[in-house]
Amino acid sequence: MSEELFYTFRFSLVGDKGVGKTTLANKFCGIKEAVSSTISTQFLSKSLWLSGINNHVCVKYLLSDNPNFIDQRNNTAISIKDNAVFFFIFDLSKRASFDQLEDQLETIRTNNNNTSQIHILLANQTDPGRMEVSIDDAKEFATSQ
Repeated sequence: MSEELFYTFRFSLVGDKGVGKTTLANKFCGIKEAVSSTISTQFLSKSLWLSGINNHVCVKYLLSDNPNFIDQRNNTAISIKDNAVFFFIFDLSKRASFDQLEDQLETIRTNNNNTSQIHILLANQTDPGRMEVSIDDAKEFATSQ
């Protein structure tokens, strides 16, 4: 007898505006359209079906792309309330996007009900000719948390 199993993972992309959150979200979900600035929280999903010998498993990813994270704390608090995984994204060529990570992390810790959160730090680079954040700075931030 074949069994169907369903798993849902909720995660958020967190970061300053212009660091590439929407582009990463769209690529993950297979959206190939041109990207414009995200005005309010965008919700995306992707489902994968995996077949085994005695079961079929559906893994559903629910993603929230939170624009202007610090500026919209009240709206953001609702979209991150129960999420388990947070991708903190910053731009290596924009120091200000890295410097805001501490405030963004504190907002997550304050507004999230999940006690076993997973935090993942992602570096993106929109201007390849300029680097304002060193890899050592990023490693130090990641290990200090």
